[in-house]
Amino acid sequence: MGRCRNGSKTLVKVCADLQSYDTALVISDSTTVDVGLVIVEVVKEVTKNVSHITIEPFKMHGQEPPPPVAEKMKENSVVFGVTKMSMAHTKARQEATLRGVRYLSLPDYSMELLCSAALQVDFKELTPLVERVTGILNAGKEVKIMTSRGTELFIKIDGRQANSCPGWCQGPGTLASPPNVESNIAPLESESNGVVVVDGSIPNEQLGLIDNPLILKIENGQIVDIKGRSASVLEKILDSLNDPKTRILAELGFGLNPKARICGIMLEDEGCLGTVHLGFGSNSTIGGNNCIPFHLDMVLRAPTVLVDNRVILKEGKLTIL
Repeated sequence: MGRCRNGSKTLVKVCADLQSYDTALVISDSTTVDVGLVIVEVVKEVTKNVSHITIEPFKMHGQEPPPPVAEKMKENSVVFGVTKMSMAHTKARQEATLRGVRYLSLPDYSMELLCSAALQVDFKELTPLVERVTGILNAGKEVKIMTSRGTELFIKIDGRQANSCPGWCQGPGTLASPPNVESNIAPLESESNGVVVVDGSIPNEQLGLIDNPLILKIENGQIVDIKGRSASVLEKILDSLNDPKTRILAELGFGLNPKARICGIMLEDEGCLGTVHLGFGSNSTIGGNNCIPFHLDMVLRAPTVLVDNRVILKEGKLTIL
């Protein structure tokens, strides 16, 4: 329990940079209320201005919160989003951060994750590395991803601005998702082509850690075919909204946390150093044009990644250190 409390202190005092004059809002659902209560307890050590709202669980990442909750999010200086499904890609979160709210996106959190070594990394020390990767993506036009399992994907990013996500809120209006440390960018929605072999995880209750790789064919930015033992499960998830926009390749992210491990938990998997993740569905809040209440990430192990023919990762090892 002591390590869990230390993890909570990291979230509150380091990642949220909570101050005594701040007002804080913790949002949990019925499956994460225990984590919400632990965070509230630590928040109270810093400021008495804290409220805790528990809502019904969402069905999918990217689903909008109830309007009264969305309004409440804009009225506080710090929001801890501890719902099982992520609100990071919602309009409510975007509107809150545009008003200067510091937002900690903490989906799928558990006592286990609060105790994870990945939360004990020095987030501030990793910030220059995150910003360096972000700068490379900002200057890039095309990304090529390859893996030994058969991934060969070409992604156009020309004109898009990447996002630095070092795991802590660096000022008003910033978003952090500790222990996830990453740099990400929204690809041009119709300009990705190739084959993706998903061999890490798809952080979702129905899939999680991937033992048998899933093979995705990407044409003009969309998944057009899926093969593998769990193909029907993934198809069902993608068809849950009856909207083809769920199949659009919406995000490319680089994990940069050296203490994170692929374990089936979204924020640790996405932040794992030496991996990349591909997000499908919504990207309108990270610089893209696809707006839909759906976002699903898929993690690839040990990729080789080139940005405009410059090797950034080679079989999972950073080459820009």
